[in-house]
Amino acid sequence: MPAGASLELVSLRDACLAARRAMRESGLLCGIESGAAIVAATRHAPARDSAVAVAVAVLGDSALRHRSTLLNDTWLLENDIYDEHMHAQLGHKYRGASVEDLQLPEALCIFETQPVSDAMDMMVSRDYSQLPVINAARKVVGLVSLGKLSADLDSGDLVDLSEPIAGRMYSFARNSEPYRIISPTTPLTDLEAFFERHPAAIVTDESAKFPLAVVTKLDLMRFLAKRGVEP
Repeated sequence: MPAGASLELVSLRDACLAARRAMRESGLLCGIESGAAIVAATRHAPARDSAVAVAVAVLGDSALRHRSTLLNDTWLLENDIYDEHMHAQLGHKYRGASVEDLQLPEALCIFETQPVSDAMDMMVSRDYSQLPVINAARKVVGLVSLGKLSADLDSGDLVDLSEPIAGRMYSFARNSEPYRIISPTTPLTDLEAFFERHPAAIVTDESAKFPLAVVTKLDLMRFLAKRGVEP
């Protein structure tokens, strides 16, 4: 490395998006490492109005080395690596489908006053990973995850399985972000965008009063697989 030079850090997301853009716009079948080189070169390129506005990037790998990642839209979706163009392409894959087309099983709910042991038993016995939490008025107040409960149990943070699940749930009231309603009519493209920041969604009626189902990224993957959509 030349004297005075610094190491340029490029995120996996930026590298993948740059590589996909190079394939799409320039026909360059470059890999993830090449995408990182493009990002780094672009960051240090001279201004366009300067005397010399040239940036050089050495593309050292091929996209063919990344068939299971860079060329796999399913992997990109699972890792939230999508730009606006690719999101539009994804919309074509969903062909205008909405949440109701996923044919999700009816939601199984747990009251916020029930013990942690009840939540774990319900999820394990039915092979569920998430449960909506409701209050006495049957309004959705949060979401509990089997993975999170198991991790807390393994770490020793959870020692009393009789404590109310309210203390272990993801509380919508404590979340500072505005509540996003996911209903049966929500387009799957919107649901995919929701999963960029959230691991799961509770499907409710339009007024968000009654929980209808729980949906995760895996449900989207299964939907695409059933439609025979190639990555």
